[in-house]
Amino acid sequence: MKKKNFLTIFAGYVRISPKLLWGLVFFAVILLLAVLAPVLSPYDPYYLSDDLLVAPLTGGHLLGTTYMGEDVLSMILYGGRTSLKIGIIAAALSGAIGVVLGALAGFFGGIADKLLTEVTNIFLMIPSFFLILIVVAMFGSSMFNVMVIIALTSWPSNARMMRAQVMSLKERTYVKSAQTIGESKGRILFHYIVPNGIYPIIANTTMNVAQAILTEASLSFLGLGDPNVVSWGQMIMSGKSYLVNGWWISLFAGLAIMLVVIVFYMIGQGSKNALLYGTPHPNEPIGSMMLDALSRILAEDEQLRKELDYTFYIVKSSDVDGLAKNEGWLKGPFTITQYQHNFFRPAFDQQVEWSFPFDYKTYHFDAPTPETRCIMGLIDKTKPAFIYSLHNCGFGGCYWYLSSGDEELYKKFLTVPAKYGVDLNLGEPEMPYCKGLYDAVYEMTGAKDNYDYLEKFMPDTPTASLMSGGGCSYEYANRDGGSTQILVTEMPYYVDERVSDTSLTSRSRRQVILESCAVAQEYFSVWKPVFDRLEKFFSADNQFYLAVRERVGMESHSAAKMEWARSDPEMEKPATVCQEFDNLLTTRFYSNLSIVLLRRACQEELKKPGLAPDVRGQLEKAADSLYNKECENLAAMEKLFHYKAIPIAHLVKVQLECGLLYADYVHGMN
Repeated sequence: MKKKNFLTIFAGYVRISPKLLWGLVFFAVILLLAVLAPVLSPYDPYYLSDDLLVAPLTGGHLLGTTYMGEDVLSMILYGGRTSLKIGIIAAALSGAIGVVLGALAGFFGGIADKLLTEVTNIFLMIPSFFLILIVVAMFGSSMFNVMVIIALTSWPSNARMMRAQVMSLKERTYVKSAQTIGESKGRILFHYIVPNGIYPIIANTTMNVAQAILTEASLSFLGLGDPNVVSWGQMIMSGKSYLVNGWWISLFAGLAIMLVVIVFYMIGQGSKNALLYGTPHPNEPIGSMMLDALSRILAEDEQLRKELDYTFYIVKSSDVDGLAKNEGWLKGPFTITQYQHNFFRPAFDQQVEWSFPFDYKTYHFDAPTPETRCIMGLIDKTKPAFIYSLHNCGFGGCYWYLSSGDEELYKKFLTVPAKYGVDLNLGEPEMPYCKGLYDAVYEMTGAKDNYDYLEKFMPDTPTASLMSGGGCSYEYANRDGGSTQILVTEMPYYVDERVSDTSLTSRSRRQVILESCAVAQEYFSVWKPVFDRLEKFFSADNQFYLAVRERVGMESHSAAKMEWARSDPEMEKPATVCQEFDNLLTTRFYSNLSIVLLRRACQEELKKPGLAPDVRGQLEKAADSLYNKECENLAAMEKLFHYKAIPIAHLVKVQLECGLLYADYVHGMN
């Protein structure tokens, strides 16, 4: 792969960040005004005219004059030169010191790392502004002294970020390859690692420019700035005694400072955008709780925000109405029985995650839900580098879908659930067409993969007639060949240790897959006749009914699954315990949910006024019968499954840590 140069990467950041673009435009204007100050200024900023405290737009003075007759506009323009010079040079020195020290400490570790950590902690403990005041008072307030002092007190944040970047990047495969071919340590560090890890420091340095300008203005306001140059801080100080009859002196200088600081903060926002959204399916609320935790952490930890170098767009719940239909199990007791009795998941075309516009071969879908349209708008506006769609499964183990990754990342993922006692799902993939990358790690799939799978294994049926819903957020974000990356961390509420048992059984994988199809058909034969009998009574806005109706159509997909199992030579191998468990027991868990949804569809319809007595009687009888069958199946599962409910805090931590790992990985992709 051809390595992108800095300008190419920077141009990419500008393209995906409107705030960065506008910040650069405003900065260019401000810089041009400062450079051309001698040409644009109507007067010498030091010229003392006879026009004392002239108001703006009076006597040829656009912004008025000071109490000594100095032209305010001229002073603003020349003061901009002072502020920009101090801000840019001080921040650049701070960045250079931080990059070098942080890189050396992170790469070599040991004593160098410990020394930097201690020195950094000391600097961070001392209030920097008071330290600056002391040094200026001792050594003088020349512009040179101010720039150096600001730089020497602001480098620790850059050093800590560079250290963290280096410690992460030095484990990457391309660095290991450079070590293998004998590259020197200095070349590896400054040619391979630092250029790939410097972007958060660049973002932080631009914000340090704003901070340096504010520091200089504060010093000048206190009378500790360089008295030989014009500065905005000095103008505010000199104008404070004339706020009643000379308000414009301080006002325009203050506005200039505010404008420049805002511009640099616009440029210094996270160089990449990330979109994180919870409840893409309303029965999956763990992500919403994770986003609560992440929001609090990001709000409280400025250093972490700088190190991550993202602008986060967070949607804690993308389907609030659907989530409310699951509230019966959210507070426990946390058993599979309580979960299933109160389960709701809408049809694909009503789901946030699977109702994005989709156009592929013979299938076309363009009816996104209102919630999906909101996510589409965020994607179009922010052009996220990283999407974290926060899913979790009801039963099973932990597994991941992602768009890019490497073995090093996969291994890091596997260590996270292990810390919290969450088993990996090492059995069957969620869909037959999932491409495995590592243990419990799969390549991100979408509606296109589903279409191709059905087209291949059901060639005699028009594929479009087998499809439902639309595409996913990943497909939408990359519909025009984009480079948005996505991670899905599937977390189970309930887990049986057999989901990760890879010991072999005496049966082939083909046998257990075909038997799982027979189990699903057994459940289907229970509820399908009830549905056929009652369908004419259901309203078109009954969300439970729509979900069941879709499942009727999807039952035909079992033919594709059976053909896949019969034709794939891999299926002749012995099934593992986890594969057998998934096919023979987990299938029962998910098949029973169709009975639950049909029962709830009956109950939902019974809430509507004006039902004919015979219709009401049929719906009540069906609901009772379905509930009894539902309970019978759940009682059997409670005995068959040796499951445990995973503490919610553990699920949140796994999803959070994996998200941060992937965010860091995506940021390192150039």
